[in-house]
Amino acid sequence: MKKIIASLFAVLALSAAMQAQQIGSNRFGVDVGFTSSSANVSDFKVSNVSGFHAGVYYQIPLVSGLSLQPGIQYQMKGANLGTAGDANVKWLDTVMHYIEVPVQIQYGIDLMYLRPYAFAEPFIGMAVGTNSSTAANQEQTDPGKAALNRLEYGLGVGVGLEVWRMQFAFKYFWNFGNLYNGSTQEVNDVSTAVKTAFDGKNFNGFSITVGFFF
Repeated sequence: MKKIIASLFAVLALSAAMQAQQIGSNRFGVDVGFTSSSANVSDFKVSNVSGFHAGVYYQIPLVSGLSLQPGIQYQMKGANLGTAGDANVKWLDTVMHYIEVPVQIQYGIDLMYLRPYAFAEPFIGMAVGTNSSTAANQEQTDPGKAALNRLEYGLGVGVGLEVWRMQFAFKYFWNFGNLYNGSTQEVNDVSTAVKTAFDGKNFNGFSITVGFFF
């Protein structure tokens, strides 16, 4: 019986040591999650757009609980906008598809099996496509022709928890700058609706992410 108990303690100690070593070392990971976004647009009835994100990242432990986690991610953001003051714009649905480069700065506490942490995450991104459509059944899939900026930048803040090789995170994010790019390449119902809605505005929202380290 004593040998069995001693063996169990040895296994637990070894497991704890391996976990501590994994948390404190450089490692690659993949993640996937849910994104909900909208825009602060006063003249419209705004509802959130639900999408997903997925990517890869690399965690680099620094000192005193700090770590750096850069990555590359596919991300969906958008907003559904209801009736505007312009009678010709009954609604506008916009979903942007981005390739983002986030750099997450984490501060956490290693608790052997667990690592709770808080983080700030500046990011930049490039739109690789969009789906903007209006009540007139006009649709634009090119961000430039829909008068939307391809380049994005912003900041996310949140909290997370590492358990073994898993990482769980909740984040609020804000896109800065103007989503409307002032383009007059193509003046139609879509670009007019985009200017009315997004001149001086951009996306904000939250995301829930699950990651796995290799």
